[in-house]
Amino acid sequence: MSFPFVVYYTVGGKFDNDNSQMMVSVSKHLFKHAVDRNRIKRLTREAYRLRRHRLEVDGVIFSIAFVYKSRKIESFETVSQTMEGIVNRFLTILSQPAPVQQ
Repeated sequence: MSFPFVVYYTVGGKFDNDNSQMMVSVSKHLFKHAVDRNRIKRLTREAYRLRRHRLEVDGVIFSIAFVYKSRKIESFETVSQTMEGIVNRFLTILSQPAPVQQ
């Protein structure tokens, strides 16, 4: 379950502080008022913050981007449940062995 988000991610890479990164994007086209965009970003960051500790896997550094696609401001419960599903799916992806390149 990922609605109302589209999630993009990369695993690996080099960061200055060796920490994983996240970002939230909300379209100005969908929400004309900055207060609405900022509210959505705050809700998303808080839902992610509450689950961030589950993604701290030894030696795995990733970037993850959440792009909000709904035309209405979802409740924190909806955003939180969606974030739980995204984190579970992301953990499944991280637990799979990397493909061997020849």
